[in-house]
Amino acid sequence: MESQSLGLSLLARMEQDVCRCQRDGSMAFLWRHFDRSLAFYYRALTAMLERHTNSEADKQFWEAYFWLAMKCLANFRSIGILVERGWHGSSYPLLRSMYADTSMIWYLHLNPHLLKLWLDEDESTYQKSKEYREAFKEATVFAALKKESINASKQFFQLLSKSAHGSGWGIRFFTQGGRLSMRPFPSVEHMAIALPLASGLALDLVRLGMLRLSGNSDTAMSQLEEELHDLTGELAPLFCAASGLLGAGVGDQSPAG
Repeated sequence: MESQSLGLSLLARMEQDVCRCQRDGSMAFLWRHFDRSLAFYYRALTAMLERHTNSEADKQFWEAYFWLAMKCLANFRSIGILVERGWHGSSYPLLRSMYADTSMIWYLHLNPHLLKLWLDEDESTYQKSKEYREAFKEATVFAALKKESINASKQFFQLLSKSAHGSGWGIRFFTQGGRLSMRPFPSVEHMAIALPLASGLALDLVRLGMLRLSGNSDTAMSQLEEELHDLTGELAPLFCAASGLLGAGVGDQSPAG
């Protein structure tokens, strides 16, 4: 028990050191935007919960929207904690989840006739229902979003998927300069990818919610819309850089022993 406690204490101290380095280093501006985006996301969801309509036409959409939005909130917050403490690799499966959930709610927005099918899924629907598989397979979702010029890259989704699978290439998401590490570590590269991507996905989800509420705007919602515009504008170059780093392949080298 004593050796276990010592091991956990050592990890905790390493995490604290990484946290100070990450937060106070040259990329502190990334954290400022991330923190503002997370706080905004929470406030925007709260406002939409108070204002959404339960009309027959909208009820199913908002049920799906808030289920996925709450899941994204948990993942958004968790990504910040993992990156802050130096466990970067585990943030990428959560980014994949946010990517999938944001894409799905846009897809359901465009295809409201599929809402009931999506909401009625149980643990065996995917295996038993060809209709469900055809409606919600990745190729179908991404093709529909591309047709409507909604920004959803199947390539990036597939890259992020490798972090969650037993993939030899995907292990680089967990590396430090191409080398495996048994400890948390600071990383400008991982920060520059994970934080803007998480913020961008969350803000995009808010954008859809506000689009659906555009006819019910009030002073508070107008202020949130202005804040969304400002955050999105500030994020644009950061998101572009993050996408470039992800597309180039995370890590400078192949994993080394």
